[in-house]
Amino acid sequence: MQTFAEQRCDRRKLTNLKDVAEYVGMSVSTVSRVLNDKAYVDPSTRRIVLAAVEELGYRPNALARSLKIGRTYTIALLIPDIQNLYLTMIVRGVEDAARQEGLTVILCNTDENTDIEAEYINVLRDRWVDGFVISSISKKSDSIRRLKNEGYPMVLTVRYYDYLSGIDTVAVDNFNAAYQAVKYLYELGHRQIGLVLGDISLNVYKDRFAGYREALRDFDLPLNERIIIKNAVDGSEALIHDVEMMVNQPTDCPDAIFATSDLKAISVMHALHKNGKQIPEDISVMGFDDIPLSSLVHPTLTTMKQPLYEIGQLSVQKLISQIEAKATNGQHIHSIELLPTEIISRQSTRRRSERL
Repeated sequence: MQTFAEQRCDRRKLTNLKDVAEYVGMSVSTVSRVLNDKAYVDPSTRRIVLAAVEELGYRPNALARSLKIGRTYTIALLIPDIQNLYLTMIVRGVEDAARQEGLTVILCNTDENTDIEAEYINVLRDRWVDGFVISSISKKSDSIRRLKNEGYPMVLTVRYYDYLSGIDTVAVDNFNAAYQAVKYLYELGHRQIGLVLGDISLNVYKDRFAGYREALRDFDLPLNERIIIKNAVDGSEALIHDVEMMVNQPTDCPDAIFATSDLKAISVMHALHKNGKQIPEDISVMGFDDIPLSSLVHPTLTTMKQPLYEIGQLSVQKLISQIEAKATNGQHIHSIELLPTEIISRQSTRRRSERL
Protein backbone atom coordinates (compact mmCIF):
# COMPACT_ATOMS: atom_id res chain seq x y z
CA MET A 1 0.00 0.00 0.00
CA GLN A 2 1.31 3.45 -0.97
CA THR A 3 2.09 5.97 1.69
CA PHE A 4 0.42 9.38 1.64
CA ALA A 5 3.66 10.93 0.37
CA GLU A 6 3.84 8.37 -2.47
CA GLN A 7 0.22 9.00 -3.37
CA ARG A 8 0.87 12.76 -3.40
CA CYS A 9 3.91 12.25 -5.62
CA ASP A 10 1.86 10.17 -8.04
CA ARG A 11 -0.86 12.81 -8.06
CA ARG A 12 1.64 15.46 -9.13
CA LYS A 13 2.49 13.31 -12.14
CA LEU A 14 -1.08 13.72 -13.45
CA THR A 15 -0.79 16.32 -16.18
CA ASN A 16 -3.82 16.21 -18.45
CA LEU A 17 -7.41 17.36 -18.18
CA LYS A 18 -8.79 13.81 -18.14
CA ASP A 19 -6.66 12.91 -15.12
CA VAL A 20 -7.97 15.91 -13.22
CA ALA A 21 -11.56 15.02 -14.14
CA GLU A 22 -11.13 11.43 -12.94
CA TYR A 23 -9.50 12.62 -9.71
CA VAL A 24 -12.49 14.83 -8.79
CA GLY A 25 -15.09 12.44 -10.26
CA MET A 26 -16.44 14.89 -12.81
CA SER A 27 -16.65 15.09 -16.57
CA VAL A 28 -13.84 16.54 -18.67
CA SER A 29 -16.23 19.19 -20.00
CA THR A 30 -17.06 20.37 -16.46
CA VAL A 31 -13.39 20.72 -15.54
CA SER A 32 -12.75 22.49 -18.83
CA ARG A 33 -15.56 24.98 -18.16
CA VAL A 34 -14.06 25.79 -14.76
CA LEU A 35 -10.54 26.32 -16.10
CA ASN A 36 -11.61 28.33 -19.15
CA ASP A 37 -14.27 30.31 -17.24
CA LYS A 38 -16.49 30.08 -20.31
CA ALA A 39 -19.84 29.20 -18.74
CA TYR A 40 -21.66 29.14 -15.43
CA VAL A 41 -20.44 26.48 -13.02
CA ASP A 42 -21.81 25.88 -9.53
CA PRO A 43 -19.51 27.66 -7.02
CA SER A 44 -18.98 24.49 -4.98
CA THR A 45 -17.98 22.58 -8.12
CA ARG A 46 -15.57 25.37 -9.07
CA ARG A 47 -13.95 25.24 -5.61
CA ILE A 48 -13.47 21.46 -5.81
CA VAL A 49 -11.89 21.62 -9.27
CA LEU A 50 -9.58 24.52 -8.44
CA ALA A 51 -8.50 22.86 -5.20
CA ALA A 52 -7.67 19.67 -7.12
CA VAL A 53 -5.77 21.60 -9.75
CA GLU A 54 -3.70 23.24 -7.02
CA GLU A 55 -3.08 19.97 -5.19
CA LEU A 56 -2.09 18.09 -8.33
CA GLY A 57 0.05 20.91 -9.66
CA TYR A 58 -1.82 20.72 -12.96
CA ARG A 59 -0.90 23.30 -15.59
CA PRO A 60 -2.90 23.59 -18.82
CA ASN A 61 -0.98 22.99 -22.04
CA ALA A 62 -0.50 26.57 -23.15
CA LEU A 63 0.47 25.66 -26.72
CA ALA A 64 -2.56 23.42 -27.21
CA ARG A 65 -4.83 26.09 -25.77
CA SER A 66 -3.26 28.71 -28.04
CA LEU A 67 -3.84 26.58 -31.13
CA LYS A 68 -7.45 26.08 -30.11
CA ILE A 69 -8.32 29.72 -29.45
CA GLY A 70 -5.94 31.32 -31.94
CA ARG A 71 -4.21 33.46 -29.26
CA THR A 72 -1.00 33.04 -27.31
CA TYR A 73 -1.38 36.15 -25.11
CA THR A 74 2.25 36.83 -25.91
CA ILE A 75 3.70 39.80 -27.80
CA ALA A 76 7.19 40.48 -29.10
CA LEU A 77 9.15 43.69 -28.52
CA LEU A 78 11.94 44.33 -31.02
CA ILE A 79 14.51 46.94 -29.98
CA PRO A 80 18.02 47.77 -31.22
CA ASP A 81 19.85 47.32 -27.89
CA ILE A 82 18.60 47.12 -24.30
CA GLN A 83 21.83 48.80 -23.15
CA ASN A 84 20.60 52.07 -24.66
CA LEU A 85 19.08 53.77 -21.62
CA TYR A 86 16.20 55.49 -23.39
CA LEU A 87 15.00 52.09 -24.58
CA THR A 88 14.89 50.66 -21.07
CA MET A 89 12.17 53.18 -20.21
CA ILE A 90 10.13 52.17 -23.26
CA VAL A 91 10.60 48.49 -22.39
CA ARG A 92 9.28 49.12 -18.89
CA GLY A 93 6.23 50.92 -20.27
CA VAL A 94 5.53 48.04 -22.66
CA GLU A 95 6.01 45.40 -19.97
CA ASP A 96 3.83 47.13 -17.36
CA ALA A 97 0.99 47.73 -19.82
CA ALA A 98 1.21 44.16 -21.14
CA ARG A 99 1.17 42.66 -17.64
CA GLN A 100 -1.97 44.61 -16.77
CA GLU A 101 -3.65 43.02 -19.80
CA GLY A 102 -2.46 39.50 -18.99
CA LEU A 103 0.14 39.46 -21.76
CA THR A 104 3.69 38.13 -21.73
CA VAL A 105 6.45 40.06 -23.53
CA ILE A 106 9.31 38.45 -25.45
CA LEU A 107 12.21 40.92 -25.68
CA CYS A 108 14.37 40.77 -28.81
CA ASN A 109 17.60 42.76 -29.31
CA THR A 110 18.35 43.22 -33.02
CA ASP A 111 21.69 45.06 -32.65
CA GLU A 112 20.65 47.14 -35.69
CA ASN A 113 21.15 43.99 -37.77
CA THR A 114 18.32 43.33 -40.25
CA ASP A 115 19.30 39.65 -40.51
CA ILE A 116 18.81 39.20 -36.76
CA GLU A 117 15.60 41.19 -36.99
CA ALA A 118 14.30 38.95 -39.80
CA GLU A 119 15.26 35.80 -37.88
CA TYR A 120 13.27 36.89 -34.82
CA ILE A 121 10.25 37.77 -36.93
CA ASN A 122 10.33 34.51 -38.88
CA VAL A 123 10.53 32.44 -35.70
CA LEU A 124 7.85 34.33 -33.78
CA ARG A 125 5.29 35.15 -36.44
CA ASP A 126 3.82 31.65 -36.89
CA ARG A 127 1.46 31.61 -33.91
CA TRP A 128 4.17 32.14 -31.31
CA VAL A 129 3.09 35.72 -30.70
CA ASP A 130 -0.10 37.69 -31.25
CA GLY A 131 1.69 40.82 -32.45
CA PHE A 132 4.83 42.95 -32.46
CA VAL A 133 5.92 46.27 -30.95
CA ILE A 134 8.89 47.39 -33.01
CA SER A 135 11.41 50.18 -32.39
CA SER A 136 14.18 48.79 -34.60
CA ILE A 137 12.82 49.60 -38.06
CA SER A 138 15.21 51.01 -40.66
CA LYS A 139 14.98 51.54 -44.41
CA LYS A 140 16.37 48.03 -44.89
CA SER A 141 13.82 46.28 -42.65
CA ASP A 142 12.14 44.22 -45.39
CA SER A 143 10.84 41.63 -42.91
CA ILE A 144 8.87 44.32 -41.09
CA ARG A 145 7.38 45.50 -44.37
CA ARG A 146 6.28 41.94 -45.10
CA LEU A 147 4.53 41.84 -41.73
CA LYS A 148 2.63 44.96 -42.74
CA ASN A 149 1.64 43.51 -46.10
CA GLU A 150 0.36 40.35 -44.42
CA GLY A 151 -1.78 42.36 -42.03
CA TYR A 152 0.03 41.07 -38.94
CA PRO A 153 -0.72 43.16 -35.81
CA MET A 154 2.19 45.49 -35.14
CA VAL A 155 3.01 48.93 -33.79
CA LEU A 156 6.05 51.05 -34.59
CA THR A 157 7.45 52.98 -31.67
CA VAL A 158 9.99 55.84 -31.63
CA ARG A 159 11.09 55.14 -35.21
CA TYR A 160 8.75 55.43 -38.15
CA TYR A 161 8.68 56.44 -41.80
CA ASP A 162 5.96 58.60 -43.30
CA TYR A 163 5.72 56.50 -46.45
CA LEU A 164 4.76 53.41 -44.39
CA SER A 165 1.07 54.26 -44.19
CA GLY A 166 -1.37 51.92 -42.52
CA ILE A 167 0.82 51.06 -39.52
CA ASP A 168 0.05 52.21 -35.98
CA THR A 169 2.87 54.38 -34.70
CA VAL A 170 3.66 55.97 -31.33
CA ALA A 171 6.49 58.50 -31.27
CA VAL A 172 7.20 62.22 -30.89
CA ASP A 173 7.42 65.03 -33.42
CA ASN A 174 11.20 64.99 -33.79
CA PHE A 175 11.25 67.93 -36.20
CA ASN A 176 9.36 70.22 -33.84
CA ALA A 177 11.23 68.97 -30.76
CA ALA A 178 14.60 69.83 -32.32
CA TYR A 179 13.24 73.18 -33.49
CA GLN A 180 12.11 74.00 -29.95
CA ALA A 181 15.48 72.95 -28.52
CA VAL A 182 17.34 75.36 -30.82
CA LYS A 183 14.78 78.07 -30.09
CA TYR A 184 15.37 77.58 -26.36
CA LEU A 185 19.14 77.99 -26.79
CA TYR A 186 18.65 80.99 -29.08
CA GLU A 187 16.43 82.69 -26.52
CA LEU A 188 19.20 82.18 -23.94
CA GLY A 189 21.38 84.32 -26.19
CA HIS A 190 23.37 81.64 -28.01
CA ARG A 191 24.25 82.32 -31.64
CA GLN A 192 26.79 79.58 -32.46
CA ILE A 193 24.71 76.47 -31.77
CA GLY A 194 26.52 73.25 -32.56
CA LEU A 195 24.79 69.94 -33.26
CA VAL A 196 25.65 66.30 -32.52
CA LEU A 197 23.59 63.89 -34.63
CA GLY A 198 23.18 60.14 -34.63
CA ASP A 199 22.90 57.92 -37.68
CA ILE A 200 21.30 60.23 -40.26
CA SER A 201 19.97 57.25 -42.24
CA LEU A 202 17.42 56.86 -39.40
CA ASN A 203 14.35 59.04 -39.67
CA VAL A 204 14.54 60.25 -36.06
CA TYR A 205 17.89 61.94 -36.68
CA LYS A 206 16.95 63.17 -40.15
CA ASP A 207 13.90 64.86 -38.66
CA ARG A 208 15.90 66.35 -35.78
CA PHE A 209 18.47 67.65 -38.26
CA ALA A 210 15.69 69.19 -40.35
CA GLY A 211 14.22 70.88 -37.25
CA TYR A 212 17.65 72.24 -36.34
CA ARG A 213 18.16 73.66 -39.84
CA GLU A 214 14.70 75.22 -39.93
CA ALA A 215 15.27 76.95 -36.58
CA LEU A 216 18.60 78.37 -37.78
CA ARG A 217 16.86 79.79 -40.88
CA ASP A 218 14.04 81.33 -38.85
CA PHE A 219 16.49 82.98 -36.43
CA ASP A 220 18.85 84.15 -39.21
CA LEU A 221 21.71 81.99 -37.97
CA PRO A 222 24.17 80.46 -40.45
CA LEU A 223 24.31 76.70 -41.03
CA ASN A 224 27.94 76.01 -40.15
CA GLU A 225 29.08 72.48 -41.00
CA ARG A 226 32.19 73.01 -38.85
CA ILE A 227 30.07 72.78 -35.69
CA ILE A 228 27.95 69.82 -36.80
CA ILE A 229 28.90 66.21 -36.03
CA LYS A 230 26.97 63.50 -37.92
CA ASN A 231 26.63 59.76 -37.35
CA ALA A 232 27.86 60.07 -33.76
CA VAL A 233 27.97 56.89 -31.67
CA ASP A 234 27.17 57.26 -27.96
CA GLY A 235 30.26 57.13 -25.77
CA SER A 236 32.66 56.41 -28.63
CA GLU A 237 36.22 57.70 -28.75
CA ALA A 238 35.46 59.06 -32.23
CA LEU A 239 32.67 61.25 -30.86
CA ILE A 240 34.82 62.58 -28.03
CA HIS A 241 37.61 63.32 -30.52
CA ASP A 242 35.21 65.12 -32.87
CA VAL A 243 33.86 67.26 -30.03
CA GLU A 244 37.41 68.17 -29.00
CA MET A 245 38.18 69.24 -32.56
CA MET A 246 34.96 71.27 -32.72
CA VAL A 247 35.50 73.26 -29.51
CA ASN A 248 39.22 73.86 -30.05
CA GLN A 249 38.87 75.50 -33.46
CA PRO A 250 40.53 78.94 -33.67
CA THR A 251 37.27 80.26 -35.14
CA ASP A 252 33.67 79.06 -35.22
CA CYS A 253 33.79 77.61 -31.73
CA PRO A 254 30.19 76.92 -30.56
CA ASP A 255 28.76 78.68 -27.54
CA ALA A 256 26.14 75.94 -27.18
CA ILE A 257 25.83 72.32 -28.33
CA PHE A 258 22.57 70.50 -28.91
CA ALA A 259 23.04 66.73 -28.83
CA THR A 260 20.24 64.59 -30.27
CA SER A 261 20.30 62.13 -27.37
CA ASP A 262 21.21 62.41 -23.69
CA LEU A 263 23.99 59.84 -24.01
CA LYS A 264 25.53 61.90 -26.81
CA ALA A 265 25.19 65.00 -24.65
CA ILE A 266 26.96 63.24 -21.78
CA SER A 267 29.79 62.30 -24.16
CA VAL A 268 29.94 65.97 -25.18
CA MET A 269 30.18 67.01 -21.53
CA HIS A 270 32.99 64.49 -20.97
CA ALA A 271 34.93 65.91 -23.91
CA LEU A 272 34.42 69.48 -22.71
CA HIS A 273 35.59 68.65 -19.16
CA LYS A 274 38.58 66.84 -20.61
CA ASN A 275 39.55 69.99 -22.54
CA GLY A 276 39.12 72.40 -19.66
CA LYS A 277 35.84 73.88 -20.85
CA GLN A 278 33.35 74.99 -18.20
CA ILE A 279 29.69 74.01 -18.56
CA PRO A 280 27.72 76.23 -18.95
CA GLU A 281 30.12 79.14 -18.40
CA ASP A 282 32.02 78.44 -21.65
CA ILE A 283 29.56 76.27 -23.54
CA SER A 284 25.97 75.30 -22.81
CA VAL A 285 24.95 71.70 -23.49
CA MET A 286 21.48 70.33 -24.19
CA GLY A 287 20.38 66.73 -24.72
CA PHE A 288 17.32 64.84 -25.90
CA ASP A 289 15.33 62.08 -24.09
CA ASP A 290 15.49 62.85 -20.33
CA ILE A 291 16.85 59.49 -19.24
CA PRO A 292 17.28 59.19 -15.43
CA LEU A 293 21.05 59.66 -15.75
CA SER A 294 20.57 63.17 -17.13
CA SER A 295 19.61 64.47 -13.68
CA LEU A 296 22.60 62.77 -12.00
CA VAL A 297 25.54 64.02 -14.08
CA HIS A 298 27.38 67.20 -13.15
CA PRO A 299 26.21 69.68 -14.08
CA THR A 300 22.71 68.27 -14.43
CA LEU A 301 21.67 68.10 -18.06
CA THR A 302 19.11 70.33 -19.73
CA THR A 303 17.20 68.12 -22.15
CA MET A 304 14.18 67.70 -24.39
CA LYS A 305 12.02 65.17 -22.55
CA GLN A 306 10.39 62.34 -24.47
CA PRO A 307 7.52 60.58 -22.63
CA LEU A 308 9.30 57.26 -23.11
CA TYR A 309 7.37 55.21 -20.55
CA GLU A 310 4.07 56.49 -21.92
CA ILE A 311 5.19 55.67 -25.47
CA GLY A 312 5.67 52.06 -24.40
CA GLN A 313 2.29 51.91 -22.69
CA LEU A 314 0.35 53.41 -25.59
CA SER A 315 2.09 51.09 -28.04
CA VAL A 316 0.70 48.07 -26.18
CA GLN A 317 -2.80 49.57 -26.07
CA LYS A 318 -2.74 50.11 -29.83
CA LEU A 319 -1.46 46.60 -30.42
CA ILE A 320 -4.22 45.09 -28.27
CA SER A 321 -6.79 47.03 -30.28
CA GLN A 322 -5.43 45.50 -33.48
CA ILE A 323 -5.33 41.98 -32.03
CA GLU A 324 -8.90 42.19 -30.78
CA ALA A 325 -10.14 43.59 -34.08
CA LYS A 326 -8.46 40.76 -35.95
CA ALA A 327 -9.96 38.13 -33.61
CA THR A 328 -13.49 39.47 -34.10
CA ASN A 329 -13.15 40.48 -37.76
CA GLY A 330 -13.70 44.03 -36.59
CA GLN A 331 -12.29 47.23 -37.98
CA HIS A 332 -9.20 48.96 -36.63
CA ILE A 333 -8.28 52.43 -37.85
CA HIS A 334 -4.51 52.87 -37.98
CA SER A 335 -3.03 56.12 -36.75
CA ILE A 336 0.22 57.89 -35.94
CA GLU A 337 0.29 59.25 -32.38
CA LEU A 338 2.91 61.94 -31.79
CA LEU A 339 3.17 62.58 -28.06
CA PRO A 340 4.30 65.98 -26.74
CA THR A 341 7.86 66.73 -25.70
CA GLU A 342 8.94 69.10 -22.95
CA ILE A 343 12.08 71.11 -22.25
CA ILE A 344 13.58 70.20 -18.88
CA SER A 345 15.83 73.09 -17.87
CA ARG A 346 18.79 72.19 -15.64
CA GLN A 347 22.31 73.39 -14.88
CA SER A 348 24.06 72.63 -18.19
CA THR A 349 22.57 75.73 -19.89
CA ARG A 350 22.41 79.34 -18.84
CA ARG A 351 21.57 82.71 -20.32
CA ARG A 352 24.50 84.05 -22.28
CA SER A 353 24.39 87.47 -20.59
CA GLU A 354 24.92 85.68 -17.25
CA ARG A 355 28.07 83.92 -18.37
CA LEU A 356 31.25 84.86 -16.54
